[in-house]
Amino acid sequence: MRGAVLSVEQTGNRIRVLPLGHRDKLLGDEIVVDGRPYEKTLGNGKGIVTAGWSKDRGSLWLEVTSGTRGEPRAAIQRSVWKLSSDRKTWIRHSVSSSAGEKAEARLVFRRRESGSPKSKVTPGAVPSPRLRD
Repeated sequence: MRGAVLSVEQTGNRIRVLPLGHRDKLLGDEIVVDGRPYEKTLGNGKGIVTAGWSKDRGSLWLEVTSGTRGEPRAAIQRSVWKLSSDRKTWIRHSVSSSAGEKAEARLVFRRRESGSPKSKVTPGAVPSPRLRD
């Protein structure tokens, strides 16, 4: 993902993330952040997305589930999105579980101002999403 560039826009309770490069590896997405579950197309299937702000409104918590009618939560991904206080670093930390396997991913995005040199930013602490069985 090195070198990937994303555009992030928020309008009301909708957040839209669009790739500006690496379109073959990254997909655009739009999520509704109101704490209510809703059905969404996920790849070739459908799933349920629930997104809401943390109590202190400092991070966004997401849960995505998919599966079958008999086992609707066969696959679960929980993520925490956190923007640093200086608004220069966005961290997406995810924990996924499917078929008894667990995986964790942490993506760090740094804001680049057009025309400015790259700056070194050290991210702060990030809450960890937890999977509960």
